Amino acid sequence: MNLGRKQIRENITFISTRMKQNRELINKLQKQLRQSNFKGKEMAKTVESMLQQLEEKDKQMQQLRADLDAKSIHITELDETINNLNTNVNNLKEESARKSQTISGQDAQLNTAWYVFGNKKELREQRILVDGKVLQSSFNKSYFTKIDIRSFKSVKLYSKSAKLLTMHPSSSYSLTRDANNQYVLNIINPQIFWSTSKYLVILVK
Repeated sequence: MNLGRKQIRENITFISTRMKQNRELINKLQKQLRQSNFKGKEMAKTVESMLQQLEEKDKQMQQLRADLDAKSIHITELDETINNLNTNVNNLKEESARKSQTISGQDAQLNTAWYVFGNKKELREQRILVDGKVLQSSFNKSYFTKIDIRSFKSVKLYSKSAKLLTMHPSSSYSLTRDANNQYVLNIINPQIFWSTSKYLVILVK
């Protein structure tokens, strides 16, 4: 099927625009892939394959322009190829979003911890402290405060007496006093501090 000169030019312009948009999106996905902690080899291969397809289509577009004066260009197949490429780009975008969501969920889980401070009576009532042992029985988890260890740096204990009942490397934290002579727990190295336990229990008076 031969197309008119005007229609051919319009089709070439449309396809060129879509190819440019696809190339920009693929480059963006490549950058996100390099910057993320997720090593998606299959996704990287898919992006590389799509870039190769774009290079091939660039060559075909140059030939199309050269043949324009002859008015004998058939672009149905090229249209179909571009549509398929658009579909692949959209699928890759959706897959990237799903994997990013999975990675975010895993990060949140890995960086979640819980802490509580209270006097001996309170800790016993919640079965956090039983017969002098901490977290050995079925304790009330809802009594703890959930935190993200990446942003949790310190906590005011509102007490002049404080003792950590859970095990945490001494080099990873410090207990200091505020203006009211009450203790404040400062976490110096979160990764080391939470490496032994994701639960923090502090006994105060």
